[in-house]
Amino acid sequence: MDSPLGYWLFCGSFLIALTAHLLASIIILVWCFWREAMLVDWHGRLMLFALGCGVVGALSQYWLFS
Repeated sequence: MDSPLGYWLFCGSFLIALTAHLLASIIILVWCFWREAMLVDWHGRLMLFALGCGVVGALSQYWLFS
């Protein structure tokens, strides 16, 4: 299926997932120097968000190329 929506879901969701993963990694790096419990919560939320975006990207890739 050559849908522009599928293409943008595929590319955009993986780009968002990568950005969220990198941001979560930076947060955990900051946590190593500044022990704040809230930073660990934000890290977990961002990693779950990145996982969700990766799943959306995988599903849209399946939809795009099937």
